[in-house]
Amino acid sequence: MKFKPAFSKCIKTLGHCDLVTPTITTIHPHPISSTPYPIPQSLQTHAQNYLEELITTDIIEENTAEGASPMVLVKKKNHTNDNPSLRLALDLRLLNNVIDGCSYPLPKIQDITTKLAGFKLFTVLDVNSAYWQIHLPKEYRKLLTLTTLWKTFQFKRLPFGIKHAAAYFQSMKDKVLSKCVCKYPGIHCYQDDIKIAANLIQELNAKLNDVLSTLQENNLTLAPDKCSFATQGIQYLGFTISSQGITLGINTWNKQHRQNL
Repeated sequence: MKFKPAFSKCIKTLGHCDLVTPTITTIHPHPISSTPYPIPQSLQTHAQNYLEELITTDIIEENTAEGASPMVLVKKKNHTNDNPSLRLALDLRLLNNVIDGCSYPLPKIQDITTKLAGFKLFTVLDVNSAYWQIHLPKEYRKLLTLTTLWKTFQFKRLPFGIKHAAAYFQSMKDKVLSKCVCKYPGIHCYQDDIKIAANLIQELNAKLNDVLSTLQENNLTLAPDKCSFATQGIQYLGFTISSQGITLGINTWNKQHRQNL
C-alpha cells in the first residue's frame, strides 16, 4: 500500500519530525521538584512495562536531575480492568508557571467551520500521539524530567501538558502542509486534526493523496482508527458540518436542551 508508512497503530511506528525546534526556558534557574504520585498496585506492573516501551521507542530515557514533575497515568476510552489501556502524562502545573512565553496564533474554530460548510464530501485525518512526533532538543530535556515510584526519566519528544506545546505543534503542522493548503481550498489543520473537504470524490482523492504524500515525506504518522474517509458530514467541536451548512451536533443539542428544562 502506497501510503502505509503514513499510518501508525502504536507508538513503535510513531513518526517524528524536526521541522520545528521547541525552546523551553524558565524565568528563574531554580529546579521545580515534586514527589511521585502513588499508583494503584493493580496498575504498577502495567505502568513499568509502559515505561520500558517508551524507552525502547525513544520517547523517554533514564536520567538524574535536581527537579522533576510527577507522572500521571490517564485511562484511555478503551481501558478495562482486565485489559488496562493508559496514557502517560505529566503534572506540569508547577513548571508551567515559570516557563517563558511563546507566541504563535492558533486558527479560529469559527473560521474553519465556516470554510468547511457547504462541501459535500469530507475526510478527517488524526495525527497519532501528536506532540510525541516533535523532537525535544537535548538542552531542554532535563526540565521535562518525570519522577515515578521507581526511577526518573526525561522526555526526548515534546510531552503532553507542557505550556506552549499546542503552539509548537500548530507551527509544525502549518509548515508541513502549507503547500497543500495554498494549492487546494477545503484543507484545514487544527492541532492533531486535518480536515479535507471537496464536492467530487476525484477532488477529495487528489487532495488526500497530496496530504498523505506530504505527511509521509515529513515522517509524520496518523492514527488509522481515528480517521474517516469520504463522509457526507463530520462532527467537529460540537457542530455537524455538511453540504447543508453548520448545525448543532446531537450531543450539544441534548446538553443545551437539558439546561433549558
